[in-house]
Formats: sequence, structure tokens, C-alpha cells
Amino acid sequence: MPKAEGTKIDDTHVRTMIGAVLDLDHEDSRYFYVKLYEEPAESAAQAAAMEPALAPPPPAPAASTPIASAEGVTLSDFGDGLPTSGQWREGFGVGDVNGDGHPDLVFPPARKGPGPPAIFLGDGAGHWKRWREARYPPLSYDYGDAQVADLNGDGIADIALAMHFKGIAVLLGDGKGSFRSGGEGLDFVTPGGGLPAFSARALRLVDWQGKGRPDILTIGEGPALGGSRPGVVRVSGIVRYENLGDGRWRRQVGKSQLNPPVATSLAIGDFNGDGRPDLAFATAVLGSPEILAFGTADGGWVTGTVDSLPANGYLRSIGAADFDRDGVDDIVVAAEYEREGVYSPRLDVFLSREHGKSWAIHPLAIDESVAAVAAGPLRGGGAPADIVALTSSGKLLIFWGDAHGSFSRLPISFPGVGCAPSSVQLADLDGDGLNEIIATFGEEGEEPARCPSRGRVLALKLSSTQHSH
Repeated sequence: MPKAEGTKIDDTHVRTMIGAVLDLDHEDSRYFYVKLYEEPAESAAQAAAMEPALAPPPPAPAASTPIASAEGVTLSDFGDGLPTSGQWREGFGVGDVNGDGHPDLVFPPARKGPGPPAIFLGDGAGHWKRWREARYPPLSYDYGDAQVADLNGDGIADIALAMHFKGIAVLLGDGKGSFRSGGEGLDFVTPGGGLPAFSARALRLVDWQGKGRPDILTIGEGPALGGSRPGVVRVSGIVRYENLGDGRWRRQVGKSQLNPPVATSLAIGDFNGDGRPDLAFATAVLGSPEILAFGTADGGWVTGTVDSLPANGYLRSIGAADFDRDGVDDIVVAAEYEREGVYSPRLDVFLSREHGKSWAIHPLAIDESVAAVAAGPLRGGGAPADIVALTSSGKLLIFWGDAHGSFSRLPISFPGVGCAPSSVQLADLDGDGLNEIIATFGEEGEEPARCPSRGRVLALKLSSTQHSH
């Protein structure tokens, strides 16, 4: 490794420019010679022994144990067997990867954790077990996002990964725990360890052109590292990988921009009512109202703005649903806005108007900054879309929708887990037609007393007598 790309810590360790610590073998005037280790194909028992932070987890409450209630609503633990420690960032996928009829949870490896992705098999009753028998191709893995869908048309669920400074990877499954690489044409780290031309920490799988095959839609995770130096990750804004079948992909990028968007929170919806999917993203470009990409008939997209988005905002998370039941999707944005040097947290619903050309803002009352948000129905009986939010300290907020774009906050007292949230999703985990709440948490541990576990995964079942509002 060129010495300009690292710093010697001591006689046996070097820190790279992205913060990784490597074992130093020797050096000369120009290079550090570092040791890279290849993980052998070990048995399931050996793999478990290599993961002391994750196995065995502390005993979890039994599934469906009530933990909070208010106004006819009860929250129960639905995560028996899910990780209770580790930095689980940024996103995760939900899908039946072993074909038993029950949804499973798929995660990239926890940040600073060893090994390949982590799959937790569900039984539909709130019990989870890590699929340690699963085998993965010998790729370089890291934290980021995972999504689940049948990507090669064989009727079996596959996994797409967006990983920090690694790029994009696809794992094609056989339903029995064996995965093979299906990423021809994707941007991914080279076998020698060189950084890819593009990397991300969020992606979505969507049939962008209506061809019956899910494409990968993603967005760059941050500014270029190392400026114009060769072999570094470069921002490319929004990228679509067209699914050509058989594990082959074709890259498509948008028009060159001076400040291409970067984000780690994405939402798919039809925001202009043309019947084609669109993308909304919580941009990390400070103050930019350009947070939309409208899909076009040729498979491309045109960027769009939310005109009512407050100025000088730092967007943290975004969700999408048709909140007012007009047939066009809307968005909810968690952000902090700067005014005269002071940042104020806000959670706002933006209702699409005039085919996405204008947006009506509906602020929601919050007590502190929201770091993760999701939207969708939580009540049965055809109830409208609701909103679930997690504050920076891990508290859970629930807002009932009224089908007209307005919301009322449910006064449920759930203090959370103390750790910073990464993401939250709504999904039906037990097949009763009602969505459960799944959330991930992960932080560096600057306040170990507040979050000694560095994070966890949480699943909650909501039982409500309110079928309409």
C-alpha cells in the first residue's frame, strides 16, 4: 500500500485513509506491506465461535410479551432470537429466503463485525434463529443495506447488498442456504482490495421499466474519498443497474451534476401519478430541495424538487405512502433545519399536488430529532397509512393517519433501547394481514452507559382495536 494512503500506528499496525487498521509486515521508502487474510470455509460451529459479539445473545423476552400500551393499542416484543448487540446499520431486507412460507430478516454484517451477511429465519410467531448453515461466496463484505427479491426468475428469493466502500453485490440463493455470486456488471471491490468506482449504503429493488424483473436502484453514499486520486470511490449520484437476467446487470447513470445527490435513506413510490415508479431520497446535500427522481418511459429519470421543503435542511430519513388516498404517493421527511446557527428537528408530511410539481406540507409534533421513519398501514379494516418514527435516542413514535393527510400522535410510552436507530420498516411477519415494526440500532459507543450494546435489532407487534380513524 502506498504510504500516502495510510498512517503507521506502531511497528505492527497501519491505519488506512478510510480508517481500517491492518497488520503491518514490513515497509520500505515508498510502501507499507500489509497482511490480508482470507476467511476459510469453516464449519457452522467454527463460524459461530468466531462471532462472540453475536452468539450467544442474551436471553430475549418471549414472543408477544406486552411491553407498552395506550388507547386500545398494545406493543409486544416479537423479536425472540434477534441480535441484542452490535452496530446493525444501515438497512435490511424482509423476505422468505428458505421457502418455508414465513418472512425472514436479512442483514449485511454488523458494522465492524466479522463475516458475511446475517440471515435470521422466522417462524411466523416472533421467534428467530440465525441461519448459520447458510454458505456465501468468498466476497469482501461490510455493513450497508440488504434487499430481498427473486432476481433471476427461478422463484427463489435472492439478496442484493449495498456495502460501505465495497459497492453492490448480488447473492443468488437456492432456498436451501447456498448462495452464489450473481453480480456481473455491478460495481464492486476488486479481488486485490482496490476500491470500486461507486459504492452505496442503500438500495431498492424495483421493476423500473415494467419488464417483470427487479432492477437495482441506488445512490452514492458520500463524497469522493481522496479527491481525484485513482482507485477511490467517486460519487455518481443515482445509479440504476438494469437486470439482464442470469446474474448480469447493466449500469445506467443520470446526467452529470455539479453536486450529485448522496443519501442512505430511500423510498419508492409513484409521486406524479403516471403509473411508473419514482425514487425519493433523504439527500445529504445541505439545503437542496432536489430529493426526487421521476421514472421515465425509456428507463431513465428526471430529478424533481419538493418546493415546500424548508431551507437549510439536513435530511435524515424518508418514507412514502399515499397518505390522503388520492391515488398518488406522498412522503414523510425527518430532518433538522438550521436557522441562525441553531438546528431544529422537524418531522413533516408532504402531500403530492399537481402531479408532483407542488407539495402541501403538514408538520407533525415531535419532542426531539427523528433519525428513522417508515410509513404504511398499522391497523386493519382498510385503515389509512400511518407513520412510525424513531428518535435519535431510540424512542418510538407512532402517528395515526386520517386518510386526509393529517395525523394524531399515539400517546404510547415506549422509551426505546437507548441506542441511536439506523432504520425502521413495516412488514407483516406473522401473516395476519397487519404490519409489525422492525428496527435496527447501531452507534460507535461514545456514551457507553447509554448504549453499552452498541446497538441491536428490535421487532414489535402492534395490536389495536382501532380499525379506522
